[in-house]
Formats: sequence, C-alpha cells, structure tokens
Amino acid sequence: MKKLLILTVISLIGLTSCKKNLETPEEKSSVQAKSFKEIKTNDQFSYNTSNEITLNVSPMITPNRIVNTLRVSSTDGKTIYISRLASMDEALTEKFIIPSTEKSLTVSFGSIRKTFNTTATLIEFDYLNDNLTEE
Repeated sequence: MKKLLILTVISLIGLTSCKKNLETPEEKSSVQAKSFKEIKTNDQFSYNTSNEITLNVSPMITPNRIVNTLRVSSTDGKTIYISRLASMDEALTEKFIIPSTEKSLTVSFGSIRKTFNTTATLIEFDYLNDNLTEE
C-alpha cells in the first residue's frame, strides 16, 4: 500500500510540474532584412576580404643586362606575394591578390627597396633611388 501511495504522489508531482509556458515571448526590436540589399552598414565597412593589386615596373636601360629577383612582400617580410627573376631593361605588369588587412607592401629588386601603401590598387615601381639628395 505504501508503494502505491508513493508511486501515486510521484506521478502527480511529475504531471503537475510539466506545464506549458503560457507567457508570450518578448517582441524583437530589430527588423529582419528580406534581401541582402536591405542590410545597412557603416560607410567604412567593406565586404571584401582581399584586394587585387597591379604592379607596374618601369624599365631602365643599362649598359649591361642586370637580372635579379623582383619580390613583393609584406613589410615585415613574412608573406611573399611575388618572387620572380626580372631584368631591369624589361617592362613588367603583374596582378596579385592580397588580404584587405595588408596596409603596405615592400617591393625589392636586389638592394633597391621601396614601400607602398595598399590604399591604391596600382603600384608603380622604378629602379631609381628616391633617397638621393642634390648637392
């Protein structure tokens, strides 16, 4: 008899504890966009995660043909985007992709090194030393 009473009490407790939630959920304050065009973002926000850069190398005529490695890399040198043999007397155009987080690049040819901002999509590289001063 005790077992039947205990079983009945447990059953009643179990059944009464399972109630349906009758409260209405709070209304959402944000509006759901129905298309991608309806999404509004900050003016400075960019959906792109990469940028295409065009490198134009201006030739320089020399008495002897000078060939060396032309390298485009991150300014810290850890990421190399282009590495190829190039001759100083040949014009060159290369397109490559960089992450949009990359803010500047270094272009080097032998001992010539120049740093460029990646805000522009075109890099104009020449072999002239920009650090020369007139006396």
